Amino acid sequence: MAKAQQVSNIEVGYSVGKGDDAGATGADTARRATASLNKQDLSVVLVFASVSYDLETLLDGICRVVGDVPVLGATTAGEICDNRHEQSVVVVAVASPYIKVRVAIGQNVSNNWRAA
Repeated sequence: MAKAQQVSNIEVGYSVGKGDDAGATGADTARRATASLNKQDLSVVLVFASVSYDLETLLDGICRVVGDVPVLGATTAGEICDNRHEQSVVVVAVASPYIKVRVAIGQNVSNNWRAA
């Protein structure tokens, strides 16, 4: 009797990348982060990048790879993945049938975060 294949509830892939071209670096890092995800559809992507990259160009490269998936935490506050990195970008890809992400933009958050 064959064993039933166990399906995981969540898959996580990540990659740390460096390069001179922000768009190409974002795309390459996203490709490597998503390469190990093979059982579920991508749910959300987290990005932590060095201030040395143009964030818009970097995100364009990442979005070319991941498609229409929410990208969260796109920050230049620092790169963290197992430890601290410098002059790099970290992409974390999360896939799960149990994770649904919706994104909205609030205005005047500093004035009234609850109302925003």
